[in-house]
Amino acid sequence: MPRPPVKLARQLVRKVFSVYLALALAITAVQIALEYRETYSQVIDELNAAALAFEPGVTDAVWDYQLPLATSIARGAVDGRVVLGVRIRDMAGHINIDLSHDPSAQNKFDLSKVVMLFHTYSDGSREPIGEMVLYSSRSVVLGRVQYGVLLAFLTSLVKTAGLWLIIAFFANKLLSRPLRQLTDLVGAFDVAGAPRALPLELSAPSEELCILRDAFDDLAVRVVDDRVQLTEMAAALVQSARLALLGQMSAGITHEINQPLTALRALSDNSRQLLKIGRIDDVDRNLASITGLTERMARITKQLKAFAHKGSAVASPVQLHTAVSNMVELLSSRMQTECIDVNIDVPQDLRVLCEAYRLEQVLLNLFSNALDAMKASPTKRLSVKAQALGDRVLVKVSDTGTGISEAVLNRMFEPFFSTKASGEGLGLGLAISNSIVKEFGGMMRAMNVPNGAAFEFDLRRE
Repeated sequence: MPRPPVKLARQLVRKVFSVYLALALAITAVQIALEYRETYSQVIDELNAAALAFEPGVTDAVWDYQLPLATSIARGAVDGRVVLGVRIRDMAGHINIDLSHDPSAQNKFDLSKVVMLFHTYSDGSREPIGEMVLYSSRSVVLGRVQYGVLLAFLTSLVKTAGLWLIIAFFANKLLSRPLRQLTDLVGAFDVAGAPRALPLELSAPSEELCILRDAFDDLAVRVVDDRVQLTEMAAALVQSARLALLGQMSAGITHEINQPLTALRALSDNSRQLLKIGRIDDVDRNLASITGLTERMARITKQLKAFAHKGSAVASPVQLHTAVSNMVELLSSRMQTECIDVNIDVPQDLRVLCEAYRLEQVLLNLFSNALDAMKASPTKRLSVKAQALGDRVLVKVSDTGTGISEAVLNRMFEPFFSTKASGEGLGLGLAISNSIVKEFGGMMRAMNVPNGAAFEFDLRRE
């Protein structure tokens, strides 16, 4: 298969040839039209000349009422070359002659020359005594033109074929070959954008190609440096967005930790008093409660640590239900405070190919936005649904909030675009979430649903 620049060169050659071919056909058509016009004029002139030649004899025959003589003259006029038919008649109706070279073709006579016949008296006066009509046809014109048309087409064909050979030769030498060499230079970059060695040996190196080769060498170095910087900046931006989310949740997290700590202090003091009076069973129950509270605090800190962790972007099987449950638990305090009804419809065994921490970041962003949207809603319901569709998994997060306006929908995933009040968000959450989903081969979409809004994205299924 030809490489793209070579294909481009061939397309360019074909377009140039097509333009030339169109011009050649147009010129040929003009030549044919001019040839037809000239031949048509020649036929009319010959028809007029024949009328002038036979008019005196026909006039005498009609004046003398000599029908045989008029018929003989008419037959002589019909030569079958230009004059295909003759009609002669006198004013009194004594002579009425209608002859043609091919009687079956009389209805095809579309050219004619009408000559009025006059008798001239000795005093110079003239009297009309009849008329003579000489007939011809456009087929006579076409018959003469067809040889010129054939010659014009053959000439145009020879010129076109010769020009095509010349264009093909010079295009290959002056266009395709340099483009092929440029293709080899461009091929010095691998799929990831990193430069490979340039083993290209130019058979006839020109100054332009050498300059381009040096430019590609410089470009290779800059591309690698830029890619490294962009990768580091993207990773730092994602990490900053995570920490920003944690900062927004700090009040709820503080409550989640302070509440068990208060309970621990009360249970510890109570256990000391119970030990003094020997109520061992009550002390045991208090210690069991303390164990449960410490486990709860451990789960919270573990999830916070995992979420703040700067993970890699390597896709691996992730249990979707676990990721959803972790993020719901992180927001559980806020959900309880705001009386949020949570509905999770995610199969336990459904696994997606992603990176766990990044998937949780996407979910946390969507959950937090849904909670913000439902602050003023009388009915507050957060729904999370996932279903397998072939080799893909579709995840949908919907709420019963105020919905999304058309203007906001068009800019939903733009970086730094936010509808929240100043200081409540950077406008990066959805942009980064969309970028994460795209990084793992999916696509995120926003839409309005009855009584609220929804976000959905798809990922590869394990």
